[in-house]
Amino acid sequence: MRCAMAMALLVGALGTASPLWAASIEPVSAVQEQIARAAAANSEDELATIVEELKASSAPGYGDLIPQLVYALMNAKDSRDALLPSVLLRRLGISHEQLRVALQPYRSTAEPRLQTAIDNLLRELGPTEN
Repeated sequence: MRCAMAMALLVGALGTASPLWAASIEPVSAVQEQIARAAAANSEDELATIVEELKASSAPGYGDLIPQLVYALMNAKDSRDALLPSVLLRRLGISHEQLRVALQPYRSTAEPRLQTAIDNLLRELGPTEN
């Protein structure tokens, strides 16, 4: 019963069931395709439309999207791809707390690229909010 209640709280906090610990991030092809479309956007209007699509398709709190942004950062092919996760975080209004909570399951990873990507996104969003 306690386990079920804890899972319900976790689902409510993140908007989706999230592992308590994970060694790596598994890509979700539909989300990665949306992120790739955002990276290839040729206009502000096109990017704004994709941001709205991401917002509409994400769980409350963005607990499902944030790890996918980290995955995209880890696999960036150029500087535009590498900057995109930070741009999307800001455009979506994702808070430092939402980022921290969604990435908590991955913080103990032994994978250096994943740890570096997480640290970079946390640093990019700035200091924690009060």
